[in-house]
Amino acid sequence: MNFSYSLAKWGTDEFEDAVHTQLMENEGDLPLGDFCQDGGAPDPEGLADFAIDSSEETQTEIVVKASAYFVESSSTACKDINNKERRHGRLIIKIDKSSGSADIESDVERFNAEYY
Repeated sequence: MNFSYSLAKWGTDEFEDAVHTQLMENEGDLPLGDFCQDGGAPDPEGLADFAIDSSEETQTEIVVKASAYFVESSSTACKDINNKERRHGRLIIKIDKSSGSADIESDVERFNAEYY
């Protein structure tokens, strides 16, 4: 994913808003399904929300940790009704400082379905 807009805002008060905006714009490409528990998927009719938890700079990249909040939609015995449950997970966004390209992965060490 291209996060060069966010990279350009690094070191300013606008950085977190830029990352938030780019997460919202790329919601369909994020690994939110990793946090689903009932065999469903993120609800296509709902919108995910994000909170930036932390950000730090390494020699080659900006590493952002963000919480993701969304609704999981899973099939039920009735064709017309899906079960919907609120879900939460944490994403790790690694933005390459030279290209603005970002790799986004789920923080599976932090996620434990028993606690949600």
